[in-house]
Parts: sequence; C-alpha cells; structure tokens
Amino acid sequence: AVFAGGNQLHGNRHRIGENLHAPLAQELGQKDFAARLAGYEADVRRAPESRYAHMNLASMLLARRDLDRAAAEFRRVLEFDPKFADAHFNLGVIAYTRRDFAAAIASYDAALAS
Repeated sequence: AVFAGGNQLHGNRHRIGENLHAPLAQELGQKDFAARLAGYEADVRRAPESRYAHMNLASMLLARRDLDRAAAEFRRVLEFDPKFADAHFNLGVIAYTRRDFAAAIASYDAALAS
C-alpha cells in the first residue's frame, strides 16, 4: 500500500541490522531522514493495524538509535503477527546492542523458529 505521504509499506525489505551498522541518517541527509521518519509516523497513525507500517517506523527508529521506541514498535508488530521473523531478529539486534546477550539469543532463536 502507498499512503498519502508517499511512503510505501513493504514487508521484508528493511533489514534493521544493516541500518544499525550503516548510518541511514547520513545516507539520506538529516533533513530527508527526518521527513521519512515523520512519514512513517503518519503511516502508523493512518494504518495502526498494519504490521508493515510499524515495521517501517521501527526500522527508522532503530537507525536513529532510538532503541526504546524501536523495541516498542517491533513488539507491536509481534502483537499482529507473532511469527514475524524480522521483528524478532531486530529485537535481538537491540538486545545485543544493549549487551543483553541472553535476550538477544532468545530473540534470534524466535526469529529462526518463525
């Protein structure tokens, strides 16, 4: 689906671990990054039931290293689809970043089981 803000919601096309290691904000420029983030936030307001809207927003939040908000969005994705492997994987990335290795392993295991 494409929303009025021009954002397209896709499934597995956002790889969060990659964004964590390659600063997306630098690639887009701070202004473009902020605009895209605002667009994804608007998408979530327009389609609060869309796991893809939440996944896209979580991707941007993680790229910005807003780990608490990103984790909340990934957990929201899992409320809609408990077997959404990318959400489990990215919760593992967040746990690993926080040096919570047990939680990271549990999230990676959940991703593999999905």
